[in-house]
Amino acid sequence: MVPLGLLSEKERGEVVEIRGFEEPLVFMELSNNKTCEGGCLFCRRKNKELERIKELGLRPGVIVEIRKNDPWQPLLVAFENTLLVINRQLAMKIMVKKL
Repeated sequence: MVPLGLLSEKERGEVVEIRGFEEPLVFMELSNNKTCEGGCLFCRRKNKELERIKELGLRPGVIVEIRKNDPWQPLLVAFENTLLVINRQLAMKIMVKKL
């Protein structure tokens, strides 16, 4: 398994998992010595991004093809008659099996 963001252009892979739903995406110290357990605004925003990706149809079992993967740029991904632009940070949470 490799992150989607590490595939090269024209490479294909099958989505195996999307990380970030089971555990908090951020574990940080808050000013009052409490820790974030996924409930702060930053964590909720990140979880919303992952939920949106699943709503668009990118889920385990889907075959994806990288159309564009330039360094420091978002990825252009094709799957099931859909073209989707995914930021690199999110693409590193989508684990695929190379085909």
